[in-house]
Amino acid sequence: MKKITMVAIGAACLSMIFAVSCGSGKNYATGLKMVNVAGGEYESPNYSWFYSDQHDWTTATQIHSTNEMKKVTISDFQIATTETTYATWYDVLKWATDEARGDKRYRFENNGREGMAEAIGTKPGKNKNHPVGAIGWETAIVWCNALSEKNGLEPVYYFEGNVLRNEKTLYDYNIKVESQALSKAMIDLKNTLTNEAIVNIAKKGIPLYEKLSIDETKNGFRLPTVYEWMYAARGGKPGSYDWDLNYAGSDNASEVGWFGEECGWDSSNDCWNDLLSKYGNKDVAKKKKNALGLYDMTGNVDEWTNTLYHECYVDGSWAEIKLDAYIAGGAWVHFADSDEAKLTVSNEKGLFDELHSSVRPSYKLTFRLNDYCYDYLRNKRSSIGFRVARTLTKK
Repeated sequence: MKKITMVAIGAACLSMIFAVSCGSGKNYATGLKMVNVAGGEYESPNYSWFYSDQHDWTTATQIHSTNEMKKVTISDFQIATTETTYATWYDVLKWATDEARGDKRYRFENNGREGMAEAIGTKPGKNKNHPVGAIGWETAIVWCNALSEKNGLEPVYYFEGNVLRNEKTLYDYNIKVESQALSKAMIDLKNTLTNEAIVNIAKKGIPLYEKLSIDETKNGFRLPTVYEWMYAARGGKPGSYDWDLNYAGSDNASEVGWFGEECGWDSSNDCWNDLLSKYGNKDVAKKKKNALGLYDMTGNVDEWTNTLYHECYVDGSWAEIKLDAYIAGGAWVHFADSDEAKLTVSNEKGLFDELHSSVRPSYKLTFRLNDYCYDYLRNKRSSIGFRVARTLTKK
């Protein structure tokens, strides 16, 4: 049975080669600019899987961060200088969905939102330089494939061996196999859903997306891995002054990021802030950039990553096993002194153990309404977006 293919990042350009030929600063779409990041090694929490016990995220964090660290090797790659703006998004969206593309036409379930209260999928207006919102993980990876094809590059995401062009394919398959995975769990455990048994199932990797493959050796556009994202956010030079800053480029949150203090977050409105035009995300690149020339790596909107994990819920007589993706960076809905906003954090109980708390599990990838607030707004939220990356090869 074919499982998720997370192919290791391939050989990178020699520094002299990619400085000349890999396109640093090239415009691949309206307003999209990339920078080259030289690879290296650093110690990171192992973001390989995640387990949640009885919806208790505190317990989940403890389980995930029990001193399980690993050495991460980062190959040379490119990353966008900003979060994907609505103008950039729309430029590629119109190209990808053009009827003239015939069988190679792209199909999106979510057409993206400009700013806050604007309509979905409309022509760019006054907030065209805001990060695109209403974007789920599936939406983002299908758009990355479109961006790749628009620029004559190799797509990264495939379904049943074919270039992934239809977002609904993932939704339909996920709903189908979710019930199958749960049935398998019940059979394997003989209806005894112990925490230990569920963890073991998660580690085996229930293939919720068994037909999806992610080939990071391709030279096309993709989401950055969680390890690449943190490496770039911290400046790309382990041991340097910038590496240990609380935020991407500064210890002063307001210098580099848009957070709740400046964006009008009203805790009394909870998640409904996302639908009110007077709140929300801001134009990209208006704050100080970090050492690599990257803007808004902390604040503005959370960013999807390419790193997936299995998530389990256990409640005595039942269990759910899902596939999710990590998000990173913190958003305008977080306050600057919150754990979500910072690049590194430890607390007095030592539960985080230098866990990068700005890297967090995503919201649900399925239609099931387990969390009324987040799932209801999943395709409407202005606080989750993405930026793109590319593997640098000699091609």
